[in-house]
Amino acid sequence: MKERVPTFLGWIIAGYAVFYLATMTIAHSIGESSELWFFVDLYIVPAPEASMSYAVVLFLLAGAMFTRKRIVLFFLIPAFVLLAFSNIAAIATREVVSLPWVIPGIIFQVGFLVLMIWARREFVVRVWRANFLRALLVLVIGLVIAIGLGFLVVKTFPSGVPASERLFFTIQHILTFGALDSIRELGEGSIHVRAILSVLGALPIIAAVVMLLRSQRINNALAREDEELLRRQLAHFGSNDSLSYFATRRDKSVVFSPDGRAAITYRLEVGTSLASSDPVGDPASWGEAIEQWRLVCRRYGWRPAVLGASKEGAAAYDRAGLKVLRVGDEAVVDLTNRSALRSAEVRRHVAANKKRGMTVRLRRHAIIDAEEMKAIVADADAWRVGGQERGFSMALSRLGDPADGDCLLAEVLDPDGKRVAMHSYVPWGTSGISLDLMRRSPEAPAGVNEFLVASIVENADGLGLTRLSLNFAVFREVFEAGQALGAGPILRFTRRILLFASRFWQLESLYRANEKYNPDWVPRYVAYEESRNLGSALFAMGLAEGYVPRIPTMRDNRKFTGAYPQAHLVADPTFAEPVVERKVPEQVRVRTDKARALIESGVNPWPVGSSNPDPTTAIATAADGTELTIQGRATRIRDFGSIVFLVVRDWNGQCQVMVESGAAEAHEFARRQIDLGDQIEVAGTRCVSRSGEPSLSATQIRMTSKSLRPMPDKHHGLTDPEAQVRLRHIDLAINDATRETLKARSTILASLRKTLMDEGYLEVETPILQPIHGGANARPFTTHINAYDLDLYLRIAPELYLKRLCVGGVDRVFELGRTFRNEGVDFSHNPEFTILEAYRAHADYIDMLHTIRRMIQNAAIAVHGECVVPGPDGTMVDISGEWPIVPIYDGISAGLAGTAVEHLAPITTETSVDDLQVICDALDIAYRPDWDHGDIVLELYEHLVEDRTTSPQFNIDFPLSVSPLTGMHRQNPKLAERWDLVAWGVELGTAYSELTNPIDQRDRLTEQSVKAAGGDPEAMELDEDFLSALEFGMPPTGGLGMGVDRVVMLITGKSLRETLPFPLVKPAGS
Repeated sequence: MKERVPTFLGWIIAGYAVFYLATMTIAHSIGESSELWFFVDLYIVPAPEASMSYAVVLFLLAGAMFTRKRIVLFFLIPAFVLLAFSNIAAIATREVVSLPWVIPGIIFQVGFLVLMIWARREFVVRVWRANFLRALLVLVIGLVIAIGLGFLVVKTFPSGVPASERLFFTIQHILTFGALDSIRELGEGSIHVRAILSVLGALPIIAAVVMLLRSQRINNALAREDEELLRRQLAHFGSNDSLSYFATRRDKSVVFSPDGRAAITYRLEVGTSLASSDPVGDPASWGEAIEQWRLVCRRYGWRPAVLGASKEGAAAYDRAGLKVLRVGDEAVVDLTNRSALRSAEVRRHVAANKKRGMTVRLRRHAIIDAEEMKAIVADADAWRVGGQERGFSMALSRLGDPADGDCLLAEVLDPDGKRVAMHSYVPWGTSGISLDLMRRSPEAPAGVNEFLVASIVENADGLGLTRLSLNFAVFREVFEAGQALGAGPILRFTRRILLFASRFWQLESLYRANEKYNPDWVPRYVAYEESRNLGSALFAMGLAEGYVPRIPTMRDNRKFTGAYPQAHLVADPTFAEPVVERKVPEQVRVRTDKARALIESGVNPWPVGSSNPDPTTAIATAADGTELTIQGRATRIRDFGSIVFLVVRDWNGQCQVMVESGAAEAHEFARRQIDLGDQIEVAGTRCVSRSGEPSLSATQIRMTSKSLRPMPDKHHGLTDPEAQVRLRHIDLAINDATRETLKARSTILASLRKTLMDEGYLEVETPILQPIHGGANARPFTTHINAYDLDLYLRIAPELYLKRLCVGGVDRVFELGRTFRNEGVDFSHNPEFTILEAYRAHADYIDMLHTIRRMIQNAAIAVHGECVVPGPDGTMVDISGEWPIVPIYDGISAGLAGTAVEHLAPITTETSVDDLQVICDALDIAYRPDWDHGDIVLELYEHLVEDRTTSPQFNIDFPLSVSPLTGMHRQNPKLAERWDLVAWGVELGTAYSELTNPIDQRDRLTEQSVKAAGGDPEAMELDEDFLSALEFGMPPTGGLGMGVDRVVMLITGKSLRETLPFPLVKPAGS
């Protein structure tokens, strides 16, 4: 509350000044003063007639109130005491003209006085002592000059003033604001003469008051110690803001947070303390640094303002109480995706300059010798356009300083090795750079700046760079939105104003110059304390950046400390963020302490390499007394004092280890150092325990890997299915069933390969990263390769590449590998899965039917020893022999039996779309209005046939329209020679008589590409490489595709998540 009093009183004085000017103007226009003016002048606040000086003094006093100048209290407190006493005395002596006016006057005066005294400690700004003498000198000299000039005016235009009274008339109107008119009759004088005298009297008073109230000034200079601390902060937090390195400009002052971990650098411009960009240093200390800076501003009466803050910095200033305004955007180029090279304009300039023989040289400043750097600086000065160096928030203005060795210099050299253009960049953390200086010779060819930026992008990896900050585009959104279709009239008008301003300042040109690099536009903000200070803040920013010229008499308050040797400005490694100790469970802490104790005793708990151990299962078969060495995980420990029993488990099985007290060292190690889960090596002799269990009597024990995490509960183990997936390593360590499933999966993959290889198939590997997604109707995953600046897909199928091998003459080929589809996740779907595709020349889909049946039956035998698989209830089901073959139209017709639409059976290729839609409606099966006959039949098949299958079954002869890569049926041209293998509602594989007609294939893929262009994410794109290969001639071929993960599910009877070692799961806690 108290801190708002100076502002409140300032508004009262400013309001009274406006009232005074208004009434003075009205009085002059009508020739007489109002009664209101009379009573205000007599009982509230003096209001001398027709005095411009008085009005100006009022405004200056209001400004002093706003800026909390303490000197204003020395003037106003005595003045209001006298005013209040004069009114009280008038009441006491009964000289009051109007009692209704004097009472409000006393209340106002006393109230104003009380507020000033109550809030006196808020007036913290002291004026410079030297200002008193200077102000007095200015006032005396100014008044003497004003009186002299005024006397000449009155003498020339007397307007009824007697000659003997003209000097006194001049003096009293200049010095007393006309207040002595009632004491001595001097004549009226013309209104114009009195106005001129009022102005003449105002000028020296204005100058004197301004001189008196001037803020204390400082030299904007960065001390050496301050710069050293700033550089330490930049070493650890320099990546926070692209402009943070510019805080080391030496024409700034600095204020630090109390803990020294953050700072704000600023320059004083016309009473405004102008900070640039974000605070430097630890973001956790930004708030304290801002508070310290504002305290300095309050102490000296400066207006705080910020230029070029980032979103994070603006938020910090906003939290501190400043107002924030977005004024533009910074162009930041992502160097990891080479987006800057996508522009045709940039590529054109690069090609043109390379053709001219131009080259680019990139060097850090530190490796440039002093003599060459002098030549570089000379060129930069000679090529500068516009005289004085511009820039404040995004310019360092000290090219070649030894302290800036990490800066990057980029130069364009002509064929003779002569420099024709240059850029200099300051560091932005360890992996970024920010543009500091841009120069080009008048003789430089067009496009050299684009050539330099493109070269940095191309060499970013070698330079260790990931981001590049270019220029700042003021009001970019206005330029962009103002030219957009449908832009409103206000937006278009604003854009026209900015375009006009661009003739004088680089507004639109900076936006256009950066736009071609496809940057990320990062918002930048200005901040200011009060709305009334926005104008002065913008003026100070214009001065600092060089857009507002400095008048010759304006004192240049920029001081420089000079250059420092770089050796004194290295980063201090002790200025690191505080180490936060990781919170760990008690058992982890205890185990970690044991590991550290082992290290201190000279034992490495995680040694490198080991001997070739015996399997734990060898203990059961070896003869007594045989010396063996085993390695494995301790899964059980029983300590009976003189003897310790361990259960050690490896991949093959487990065995019991006895550690008796006779082997003292091993016995002590087992009791003190071994915890459940530790990996150990045990050497000893084979024996039998008293209970008759084959055991290993330990003579030596060595730690091979100390486990810092405890084992699960020994009685319940890892029973939660979600935990089993997320902690597969623990699940494998303790769960025999999980191990058996993993072994079965490996056996099945080996069997599938063996079956095909025994039949003469060649295994190949085709690309996983593909420029076009094809081979199946599915939504792909996308990625981007920076080297070629090219969008790619993770393959949804290897089909098209395998067919190109078939064109090349590979008559039997297959691939077993990973495939990716960006689709749903359920009990039978994982976004990343294993697929097997095989192709055989001079075969058809029936031939491939027998091939896949043999593969699955052989895999079942390899796992179970016989041709069986677990059924849904866990009982083994015989899958030997032939499997049923059912045309899908027959299967759909059979599925309609007993339904309300069974009268529409049988379903054939001639069944109309309307009838199919009626069936879907009756069975509550969803469909899309734009689906054709084939789409609806496929949906009916999935609900009525696939979902109801209870044993391996081939469903054959699908509609041609849903099989774009399949050959036409030889008996029915509306069908495709295709089958799906389904068991217990899960599709295991599919096969085709492949389409080898390149003309028909092009038509079908073109239709698919039209769907893709229309927004269908699952439709295949047109692959010209595949089509051109097919035009070369592909023999009649049968092809099959198998979902290997689902075959593993079939043979093991496990779910998809159980059969995959690491299925995709959401991150914990998401």
